[in-house]
Amino acid sequence: MKKVLETVLFLWSCTVVCVLQAAPCYINTLKTFLTQPYWEGSVQRDGNVIKLTGGGTYCKVMSNSMYRPGGFKDAKFTLSADVRGKGEFRMGFFAYVPVNGKLQVRQFFTPYTAISNEKQHFVLPVEFAGEAYGELRTVLEVRGSGAWAEVSNLAIDDPSGRSPAEERDERILRFRSGRLEFGINRGAGSTLCGVKFDGEMCDNNDLKSLYGAVVRIYGAGGFVGSGHRETGFEEEVLQFDVLLDGVSADWEKGGVMTGETIVIRKRSKLRNFTLECEIIVKDDRLTERYAISSEVECRLESIYIAMHPWNIRFTEMLSVDGAGYQHEFKFVGNSKMAFSEFRPVVALHNPQSGLTVVSGVFPQRGQSRPKRLLWDTERYRKDYQMDYEYGIFPAGARAEYLVHTVFFRQNDPARWKSEALERAAGLKDIL
Repeated sequence: MKKVLETVLFLWSCTVVCVLQAAPCYINTLKTFLTQPYWEGSVQRDGNVIKLTGGGTYCKVMSNSMYRPGGFKDAKFTLSADVRGKGEFRMGFFAYVPVNGKLQVRQFFTPYTAISNEKQHFVLPVEFAGEAYGELRTVLEVRGSGAWAEVSNLAIDDPSGRSPAEERDERILRFRSGRLEFGINRGAGSTLCGVKFDGEMCDNNDLKSLYGAVVRIYGAGGFVGSGHRETGFEEEVLQFDVLLDGVSADWEKGGVMTGETIVIRKRSKLRNFTLECEIIVKDDRLTERYAISSEVECRLESIYIAMHPWNIRFTEMLSVDGAGYQHEFKFVGNSKMAFSEFRPVVALHNPQSGLTVVSGVFPQRGQSRPKRLLWDTERYRKDYQMDYEYGIFPAGARAEYLVHTVFFRQNDPARWKSEALERAAGLKDIL
């Protein structure tokens, strides 16, 4: 039986148009599609059609659904699609194989093949001989000057008759409150994603392992939580609830859920840790509460909490340290830390649109030696708290964390910093 992959489109610099269409017996193709590109350009959706447009000479289209098709050796699949366009096209798999507690990547691709306006049928048989692979990601690529591709009937033929995509809930739940829109990624530990203010994307919309909280147990070789799976363990969501204006919502129905006050609560397991998370969206303000506990003592490398992958269009920052001193910073995307210390207030500003986000963290009980980091990369401005760095988490302990984030626009370059500080001071009034 053929199964259509749920795909998420990652755009590098290219000129590309990709169209994926559903067929009657296929698993849902469109619910997890992005409406913003990974990098630059634009993405539009119209019914069963996805179109991408950008600038440059290369485009990669990669599925978001990393799933386990059984975890057995000698598995066989066939990937097929109908393709037309301009440039050279290839398609294939990234297969992730557990080796010594870490995931190593195996690549299986068709050769780059010239494409034209006449539709061609691509077929890629794959056999994972001798390896018990764990997860799979589908990749489409097109390259060349002015390259574009139209892909239809993308499907996997799985002789086992099983449906790997049904083993993990990969849906993106959509919400709107006032001027804020956001998603919850069920496939990455039910964490935040796709935050927009007045329709403008505030994060990089990658949809993977970027928000939420993770733990790194000493010697484990990676993180657990928020979509991370490199250690062979992943976040297990035990309870998930949505309240819209105080009324429990049937989030299984899908669609965009709206309310003046939206509350999302979850409880999950991160190996021997229990994570409790509450997200509240009201009055264009995002509040996140986290509590991490463990019944057994655990040696840690670190805990990351309240991670925010802010968009690269934020190029200016104002922060306030624990002593009340202000610091200004210009982002350059050099993969270095803008700072690595506890700073309760951080404001990021997009001078082109005036969009500004102000995030305040407030010390809570059970914390060890918390500090805040802001990583300046070409991919995002990653803002997060870190605690229990190379420390011992005591048995029976509970550590709590609180973050408030507000959003506003200020196009006057002489006024955004003063308004950001005013908004930050106002956060204390809602505690």
